[in-house]
Amino acid sequence: MNNLIIFFADYAIFGLFTVLPYLWFTRHKNLALMASASALLTWLIGAFIKDFFYFPRPWPMRLMDGSFPSNHTAAAFALSLSVFFHRRSLGLFLLALSLAIGVSRVAEGVHYPIDILGGAFLGLCVAWIIDKYHSR
Repeated sequence: MNNLIIFFADYAIFGLFTVLPYLWFTRHKNLALMASASALLTWLIGAFIKDFFYFPRPWPMRLMDGSFPSNHTAAAFALSLSVFFHRRSLGLFLLALSLAIGVSRVAEGVHYPIDILGGAFLGLCVAWIIDKYHSR
């Protein structure tokens, strides 16, 4: 069971991002670009926070960077919410997958629950801002 959690925690984010080519090739190129931009900007902001505000990980010997926020969770939520704004049913599925990614990161021992909440909040905020500016 533990190996399954580790596998999910490490690779589910890649599965989530396979929605981008699907959107691109099903004539939703604009949505694919918005979701990609949201995820990328969220990851960069998360990396900036980690570089300037260090919070130790539950198991510091595994990874040397900080734990807050969880960039995997942040990018997953940014992509998912971007899709949710335009394709609700697919977006709901992706949001549930994003939550599962966050929970698995805690179960694997690389993040605290607050890291997941911070990452989810960051991803949701960035996706919302990009959607509002894009709508203009």
